[in-house]
Amino acid sequence: MIPKIEPQADAQYIYVKKEAFYKGNFISLMCESFFFAFALTMFSPENVLPVYVSSLSDKAIYIALISALYYGISYSATVFSCVVGVNAKSPKWISVVICFLQRIGFFLIFLSTYLASGNVKLALVTFFVSLTLYAGSAGMSNPLFAQMVGTSIHRNVGTFYGAYNMVGACSGVLASVVLTQCLARLEFPFSFRCVFLLGLISALIATVVVCVGVREVTDDRVREKIRLRDIFPIGTQILRENRGFRNYTIIKILVGAAEFAIPYYIITAS
Repeated sequence: MIPKIEPQADAQYIYVKKEAFYKGNFISLMCESFFFAFALTMFSPENVLPVYVSSLSDKAIYIALISALYYGISYSATVFSCVVGVNAKSPKWISVVICFLQRIGFFLIFLSTYLASGNVKLALVTFFVSLTLYAGSAGMSNPLFAQMVGTSIHRNVGTFYGAYNMVGACSGVLASVVLTQCLARLEFPFSFRCVFLLGLISALIATVVVCVGVREVTDDRVREKIRLRDIFPIGTQILRENRGFRNYTIIKILVGAAEFAIPYYIITAS
């Protein structure tokens, strides 16, 4: 319960609100990490999706297309999240909307397994359309999630992200065990149908947890009015004036370029 504070003590009142919601937000986001990391493992574009597509067709171009679509679209989509995020009054709900679009992509990938036996070409078309939606929403959701954390976790942010990643890693290990058992015990395409269904359910649970459990404080939030055409000049200025961020950007570009080759190594190793 939030104590009653005089209106003139705005800063103190906002801090008390953040403290009142802190524990609940922390626990809710840990639960979200568990369920969402489980879902991401089941829909991993680095290993699960390439193996699924290789089961539909042995053409290498389709494996290459996964990397090109996912990483190309997801990185490009972050530009749009800048405009959407800074203009939003509620980082939580705009993040929920974008994440729900990602769940639609998961659902369509799951549906493609029903076409795998009868119409492989249609299954591939459905899959890549779904992957496009998945990649675009994934690229936008990452910055928006970080913005939501800023209005939900006001202290010990480093501890929060450490715990968040640790819970997600444990969930990923569990998901890998479940994934292995599904692929070993079930025939294609039933194996991937089970995998994608479990991932979809887990992702939806993560969304419900955020909707119900996370309570953001936006009393002191200042909305910025920027347009898409403003992004490039603002980004150029930041890169020119902030050397540390410029170095980080260069490293991030190199790492992103290397990620395009990951599915090839996984398929070759397997």
